[in-house]
Amino acid sequence: MNYNKKEGEYYLHNSNNDILVKGSFVKNNPCCKWTYYYSKQNVFSIFDKSNALNPEQYFKISDNSKYTGLFERYSPSGILFKKKLYEHGKLIFSNCWDWNGNEIICDEF
Repeated sequence: MNYNKKEGEYYLHNSNNDILVKGSFVKNNPCCKWTYYYSKQNVFSIFDKSNALNPEQYFKISDNSKYTGLFERYSPSGILFKKKLYEHGKLIFSNCWDWNGNEIICDEF
């Protein structure tokens, strides 16, 4: 039996037991929809690999409506990501900055 293999539902919690990430693995590969929660900004995002036209959408946690506006967060490595979203929760643009405020190239959020 391979105990390192990921299979089934996956949840990542913070120290308060709030869900930060939920998704699924099949044969050690992420699949289907993954949900990322950003409770400080009252936003969650759904990333769906099967939806090529709109794989990433943003919603308000409070009422599940589409999120509109500027969305910001820091990665664990200290990169500031800013995304501008319009009324359908779709991405308009994305920019990234390092800890020193220098704009950098970023491919992913």
